[in-house]
Amino acid sequence: MITISRIAQASLAAIALALASATALAQSNAPVQEVEVTAFRPMIITLQDKAGRQVDIIRLSRVVSYSDLDLATSTGAEALRKRVRRAAMGICVELKQEYPNTTQYGSCYKEAVDSGMPQVDAVVAAAQEMKNRSAQPPP
Repeated sequence: MITISRIAQASLAAIALALASATALAQSNAPVQEVEVTAFRPMIITLQDKAGRQVDIIRLSRVVSYSDLDLATSTGAEALRKRVRRAAMGICVELKQEYPNTTQYGSCYKEAVDSGMPQVDAVVAAAQEMKNRSAQPPP
């Protein structure tokens, strides 16, 4: 039960963070200029009393800035996507070095990229919408 509970808590926390980020972006007048990329790595720890195993979640994240990019362009949007993928790679390499026997690099990378891309999609859509609104003549 402890294992399921901790994994469920971590998953729910990640979902809540993504939803909160999207909600905050939609409600904020000031543009957010960062995306957070997060990787979770399960680490199995044997309890000292040998009663069983417990799974702890180790979370590592990186903030990716896009203040220098024009996200309303395909070039800017793709540059941010590349930065997110590069941050995910760095996170997973670091986790693999620190905890070599705990997870596969491929699943770590996918989870990390998947944590950042919804944020990227939201800020790119907002930038493109703002560009389209400013390009329309006033009524």
